[in-house]
Amino acid sequence: MDWKRARSTEQIESRKQEILDVAYRLFEETEYDHITLNGISRELQISKPSIYRYFSSREEIFLDIYGQEYEHFTKQLIEALMELRSDPLPTEVSLIWVRIYRNHPKLLKLMPYLGIALEKNSSESSLRSFKAANIGLQEQLAKQLTVLYPILTIQDGFYIQYYVFLIASSLWTLSNPTEPLQKILGDYQHLNIDYSFNYVLTQGIEAHINDSLQKKQKDA
Repeated sequence: MDWKRARSTEQIESRKQEILDVAYRLFEETEYDHITLNGISRELQISKPSIYRYFSSREEIFLDIYGQEYEHFTKQLIEALMELRSDPLPTEVSLIWVRIYRNHPKLLKLMPYLGIALEKNSSESSLRSFKAANIGLQEQLAKQLTVLYPILTIQDGFYIQYYVFLIASSLWTLSNPTEPLQKILGDYQHLNIDYSFNYVLTQGIEAHINDSLQKKQKDA
């Protein structure tokens, strides 16, 4: 692969996208913890220092991937929510939210790493850019929630999203157990508890929307 030093903005963005594409493909094939800069550079047939011209760390690469995935997810969610009438049943919103999440498994796989790795090991300039875009998207979604539920504030919309993130980021891993753990959990099927991602997250989103609405109605 010809990797002469990129000079124009277009060349730099093209190089960055090539790195992201390879990291993205590796992420489809293996777990995040098994991906290294050495592995990415081997796939690109370039030296590891060449990657450092564009990204300060593996985490910064995946922070960029997370940002792209989150943008696609949020825009799809907002578009789907715009089709609902005013004051929909929270169940309707939760079902849509979960459905859109299921369309973005890479986002779900990266969510647990956001606070513990991706944001901690990225440069300040990358973090500033990421947060500006990320919070901007959250604000758009918060505004859409206030359109659906005029009694809610933008702040309520942010908090609902945060609670949903906390549930989804841990639930995706827990609801996809290893084969040995599946066998162990099979011993408790008689309890008839649905631990599936769809069911638990739907219930969680619905509960948080209902809680926010009830608090506002009580204060009104």
